[in-house]
Amino acid sequence: ADIDEMKLIGSTCYSAGASVTDTTAKRGKASTLSQSCIVLDYDGNDTVDVQVVVDELTQLNITAIIYESWSSKGGNRFRIIIPFGFEVIDHALKVQAANFIINQLSFGDYVDDCSFKWYQLMLPPMYHLHSKPRAWFVNGEPLSAFMDEIDKVK
Repeated sequence: ADIDEMKLIGSTCYSAGASVTDTTAKRGKASTLSQSCIVLDYDGNDTVDVQVVVDELTQLNITAIIYESWSSKGGNRFRIIIPFGFEVIDHALKVQAANFIINQLSFGDYVDDCSFKWYQLMLPPMYHLHSKPRAWFVNGEPLSAFMDEIDKVK
């Protein structure tokens, strides 16, 4: 899929779920009502390769959008967006599901701790000076198809 088709470009940031819309509300856990997906933020070194993770998600049959961060050098910094398939209102379930994914992918040590926050805002893909950021779409199942396995993660 083309990055423009993914509709992630154009806003200053995004939150993966429903939030309080009162303009006086501050960003934070209390203002986040639900999460509709997991966003894993990989900040790797030269050994990290986004294509390996794309291939692993494909083999696992997990739906995902992956895009390179603006600071990536050869695919070592990227974000993975994985839909739940329903709205999650329990922070513990989000953490469990994130660990379910990370435990099955290479380079899990490079997932930033912000990926586990209930209220984390993320920046959308940024255009590089001379090119669009690279992006991948993996056809598969949302996390709702893996709930039995996710329930077993501690």
